[in-house]
Amino acid sequence: GALEQAVTLSRYLRDAGGESAALADLGVVRYATDDFAGAISALEQSLALSQASGDRFGQGFPLLQLGVVRCAIDDYPGSMSALERALEIYAEFGNRIGIANVWCNIGTARRLTGDYSEAFRAYEQALRLYRDLGHRLGTAHALNYLGLIQYLTGNLSASLELLTQSLDIYRELDHANGEASVLVDLGIRSRLAGDYYGAAGMLERALAIYRDIGNQMGEAEALNHAGDLQRAQDDASAALASHQRALDLARLIRSPRTQAQSLEGIGRSQLALGHHVPGTAALQQALDIYQRIGSAEAPRLAAELGPPEPASTAP
Repeated sequence: GALEQAVTLSRYLRDAGGESAALADLGVVRYATDDFAGAISALEQSLALSQASGDRFGQGFPLLQLGVVRCAIDDYPGSMSALERALEIYAEFGNRIGIANVWCNIGTARRLTGDYSEAFRAYEQALRLYRDLGHRLGTAHALNYLGLIQYLTGNLSASLELLTQSLDIYRELDHANGEASVLVDLGIRSRLAGDYYGAAGMLERALAIYRDIGNQMGEAEALNHAGDLQRAQDDASAALASHQRALDLARLIRSPRTQAQSLEGIGRSQLALGHHVPGTAALQQALDIYQRIGSAEAPRLAAELGPPEPASTAP
């Protein structure tokens, strides 16, 4: 592709800055197409070139993007390490948009490990900066994530207001991926509020958008939430099929957390169908992954499953 050619040309011309920038852009494109390993490789090369050439400011962007990608593959300590280094660099140079972007991603890493208060604080800092800068897309992202934190902590009315504001901006900007993300969150909120009809419509629209733009991670997450809704509507068979499709996608893109969420949905659907053995086994598989990656879901599911049953021994 064009970015690979730019990398090759910059290398031929011994233009370290140009090569670093092209590699960083290549990492972003690979991340957007769910090539997480390829994204990390390109971003680490970009970072190494900036470090070797003494370009302190140039290290900020690959570090920020490494934080994003490592969070997507559930490497939360690695994500926070990269993001904290990026924050230090952007603060040193007074780059407010960089600082806002880092705070937004720190919020996500904190949220996914269950630290909702720190996540909320990080998103608020990002929102304040985005609004000061007049950055509409960043404002939409921060509002979306703040709305998500609100429904995760049980504040459904505040959640609706924030998510609706975010959705309006995404639609104004014709940002399909953002629109789908908010529709998923609104669908979850509607399910929690008992509005199953409204939830179904939002999740179906989100799925259509994700499939149209080829976002397999988003599609898998939307399928899992559709499965949760179907199970709430007492259609465990349909839920099982949704979670299984989500699991297939999660394995394809190698997302441990999404695999765990899919397995949890499969387990709950199997139990709802009266299939105790496969249901419990799937929940245990989900727990093993949650615990390995340090996910917020681990303590809840561990408490639900209780200690493992001792292996039976022959008399």
